[in-house]
Amino acid sequence: MRMLLALAAILAVAGARADAPPPDALAKTNADFRVMYSDAKARALASAGPVLLVEGDTLVLRDGAARKAVKFLPPGYSALKEVSHVPLALFVLLNGAEGPLVDPTRKALEGLVSEVKRARPSLGARPFPKGTLARQEQVLDASVALAERIIGRGAVAPGEVSGFARRTGPLLEANAEDAAALELQALQKQVEAWRVKLGSAWPRLHVVVMGSHMARTNEISLQYFERLLGESDEGGRVVFAEGLWDEEKALDLLATHLLDGAAGEAFFGNAVRLHEDMLAEGARKYLDAHPPR
Repeated sequence: MRMLLALAAILAVAGARADAPPPDALAKTNADFRVMYSDAKARALASAGPVLLVEGDTLVLRDGAARKAVKFLPPGYSALKEVSHVPLALFVLLNGAEGPLVDPTRKALEGLVSEVKRARPSLGARPFPKGTLARQEQVLDASVALAERIIGRGAVAPGEVSGFARRTGPLLEANAEDAAALELQALQKQVEAWRVKLGSAWPRLHVVVMGSHMARTNEISLQYFERLLGESDEGGRVVFAEGLWDEEKALDLLATHLLDGAAGEAFFGNAVRLHEDMLAEGARKYLDAHPPR
């Protein structure tokens, strides 16, 4: 009798265990979701159409299995950047260094002066935009003069570096405007050629701009493609890949945008809903009701 009761108890427990879900069933479902999400991103990217990537000085067109890369920045762009970096190098070297020069700083200044003076005679042969040579000479001469004053004195005077930066700033702004024009002209030329090549696939084009955090706001090629494709903001057909210097990682980010955009539209009627933290709206409501103190 006791054996029968024991057997019945065992069967009852076994039955209960069979009917009850294992305690980690939802965790398993969540893990499965991650695999499904990854697979869905791959499908979304495969069906997205051609992708144009901006990778520094290189434009890359990915169309199916085909990949074409072109360096598009003209020599004049680099020439302007090289000159503009001289006063910036002085600033980062001397910022916060008021007072007597330490030996490493003095040696760095002497090296900078030597290099600039060596390059100065060939300045006229460099491919600067027409009418901008005198500005480049002014930038370099002012930089050398500052460095030589500091070397001769053996100290950085109060306000000396900030005053130099304020005087040089307008010249650097002018160089930046000229460099922007050169970059946009070259960008437009290459994009026009690829637009003809893509033909009917052009309306499906997506763009990924790879760049650094500090360049994200109003980044030049981001502005260009948003206007070209009629995008009011980044995140739709134009995506900024911040700090992703690997092409495959940048494409994976595009796939995330594509899939999350579709999910946001389906669930919330808002294609950009998942472009922010899913908890963002709940956080706003909670913090409005319970302000941090």
